[in-house]
Amino acid sequence: MVYFANATLRFDGACQPNPGEGGAGYRIFNNKNGNTILEGRHYIGYDCTNNVAEYFGLIAALKRLRQSPHHIGHLNIEVHSPRLRPLYNRAKELVFKRTGREFDSCDFDHVDRGVNWAADSLANDAIQYEDDWSTDYY
Repeated sequence: MVYFANATLRFDGACQPNPGEGGAGYRIFNNKNGNTILEGRHYIGYDCTNNVAEYFGLIAALKRLRQSPHHIGHLNIEVHSPRLRPLYNRAKELVFKRTGREFDSCDFDHVDRGVNWAADSLANDAIQYEDDWSTDYY
C-alpha cells in the first residue's frame, strides 16, 4: 500500500453523438509531484448523454479507488459541469459514508474544461475501443 497525502481526481464523459454512444474516463494524480496514480476508461454503450457519461466517470473512478490498495489522505474531486451539482452532492454523500479506507477528507471543486484533457481523452478512447480499462502506476 502506498500513502498519498493529497491527490486529485479528474473525470469526464463523452457521447458521439449526444445523445448516443457513451464513454467515461478518469485520472487520479498525486498533487505533490503530478504523477498519475490511477487512470481508466469505462464504455457505457448507447442511449447515453454527455451528462450521464460524466457521472459514470466519477462512479468508475470511485469504484476503482475502492479496489486499490492505496490510501489517500485528502482527495480533491474536480468537476466541470455545474448542471450536475445534485449528482455530485449524491456522490459526495457516498464518499463520506465510506469507512475512510481510501481517504480521510474530500473536496469537490469546479475546474475548466481545458485542464481536463486527460480524462476527456480516456472517455473518447472508451467509445473508440468499446471497452473498460484501468491501470495502477504504483
